[in-house]
Amino acid sequence: MDVDAGVATLTGTVATEADRAKAENFAKINGITHVDNRLVVDLNAGTTGTAGTVKEKTKEGAEATKNGRREGDGQDEGRRQGRR
Repeated sequence: MDVDAGVATLTGTVATEADRAKAENFAKINGITHVDNRLVVDLNAGTTGTAGTVKEKTKEGAEATKNGRREGDGQDEGRRQGRR
């Protein structure tokens, strides 16, 4: 977000129209007289990030389930060592 003479300009990409509207509402603070919302809605924007895509994570989860492993249940190490 850039601010110049009381005008906040929003740029970038968001995943949904709701996210676009939220960003605009957050930008409306004291000292801002106008919000120029140039955010672009891209439905794929919310599926990527530092953790990977939703598709990749879904595939990883399916593979883990197929292999009898449930991530995050705290029992993975015990299963690997033959304990339950």
